[in-house]
Amino acid sequence: MKSLFLQMTAFGPFAATQSIHFTDLGDNPLFLINGPTGAGKTSILDAIAFALYGKTTGDRSADAMRCHHAANDVETEVIFIFALADKIYRVDRKPTQTTKAKRGDGLTTRQASANLYQVTAESGHSPLSWPTTLLSSSSVTQANAKVEQLIGLNDSQFRQVVVLPQGQFRELLVANSQSRETILASLFQTETFKRIEEAVT
Repeated sequence: MKSLFLQMTAFGPFAATQSIHFTDLGDNPLFLINGPTGAGKTSILDAIAFALYGKTTGDRSADAMRCHHAANDVETEVIFIFALADKIYRVDRKPTQTTKAKRGDGLTTRQASANLYQVTAESGHSPLSWPTTLLSSSSVTQANAKVEQLIGLNDSQFRQVVVLPQGQFRELLVANSQSRETILASLFQTETFKRIEEAVT
């Protein structure tokens, strides 16, 4: 999976909309997220994990990721666009949140939602304007299942892999052998070799 674009609105420490164009980094497979404590480095990883699975990389619940400084008429939302093999996908996800009602001066609670799209990249256009084909609409459960199917990792396995830069490689090391085998098999796509082994035994 290759990250292409991330947009966070009223998420974590970001009261307004913040966008990251990973494509500006070129074709480099590795990059460094650097900044002082509290600058929002972990929030970037949290936003990616939240967009994909509706959960963060740490102990905070997704619903708790709404920025306390955001205006009550601004909805918390994360949009993540990523490439997988030769295809591009986009996830738009919102947590359960209380925001200003569309009518009147009161507040209303909006339920979590997630939309998954397949995307066609267009050179010279903003990633948000790339044409999309809807794969999963509004249903959080359906979107989660589809993402898990596409990436080949469930949310727990993804968090173990994603948080490696945070010094939590120990979590992978101390996982039981079956969990480690599942994670590593997914990462290195060994399913084909497993089928060959089973066929000849």
